[in-house]
Amino acid sequence: MKYKYLLFWLFTAIVLTFVVSCSEDDIVPKDLSNLQYELPRGEPGSLEEMIYGVYERYGTYILYDFDESVIRTRWTLKWSGWYAPVKPGNEERVKKMVTFLQENLFNGYTDDFVRRNLVYYIFLVDSVQPPLSSKYPDMAVDDHRFIIANIGVQLDDYNDARWTSLRTDLISNFTLGFYEAASIKPTQFIASRTPGMSLGIPSKNMDPLGEYDDYTYMFYLEGFVKWKNLAHGNSNSLTPDEAQDFADYITFLTNNTKTELTNVFNRFERMKERALILVPYLNNILELNVVATQNKNCPEDPIPENFFSQF
Repeated sequence: MKYKYLLFWLFTAIVLTFVVSCSEDDIVPKDLSNLQYELPRGEPGSLEEMIYGVYERYGTYILYDFDESVIRTRWTLKWSGWYAPVKPGNEERVKKMVTFLQENLFNGYTDDFVRRNLVYYIFLVDSVQPPLSSKYPDMAVDDHRFIIANIGVQLDDYNDARWTSLRTDLISNFTLGFYEAASIKPTQFIASRTPGMSLGIPSKNMDPLGEYDDYTYMFYLEGFVKWKNLAHGNSNSLTPDEAQDFADYITFLTNNTKTELTNVFNRFERMKERALILVPYLNNILELNVVATQNKNCPEDPIPENFFSQF
């Protein structure tokens, strides 16, 4: 009898172990229950309808009028920086920013890709205290939200360069999130970095054809898209870290014209080599269709489906 009970409990333990092991893949790593927010649908043509449309399409909340407890909430701790809310009467400026996000961030990718990878919240505020280490003076960023400042009269002073800078910062943070969230890292791409490379100030007039500035030419030669800002690093090396290197390549591949990509690949062997390593990972593991994304961002000069196989 004891032997029968022993077999019973042993069998039960094996079954439970099997069930638990099979269920782990289905466990959501973060509890989103405390991040739900009820959005008004709004009247046709209203700002509320526009914001609700973003939520329906991508699953992301864009908030500009909210209780402070919402912006403070995190899964395990609270954000402690200061911020000033959007002042009443700025609805048209909020609408301008929502339109900018749609046209310059969301539209650059497929809806499904944005839904799977975009932060849970985008807060629009009058002003914000970014982390001391932040490279983005008008933003605060963490694992599930962007906080975008200057939604007020200061937005009226944005020129083309300022809007371009904001677009670059948003895309950079969006793509950095891919690397952090990926359960399978791009190991071959990481291994293709020049070992021990520490790039400093370049020589003058490096490009014999005069197409690229000295920094760009030096980094392209070594297979890097761009350099690290010294003010935000821990050394004098300009070499980007692995995550930034990865994010830079995604932006480079999906936001440049066929003409520019072809020119870079023909002139800089390391850039071509590393891009060809990364593209299959982006397509197959990250499920980012590089050709389709580039076509959306550069419709005037798209790359063909077989573009990368030509090199």
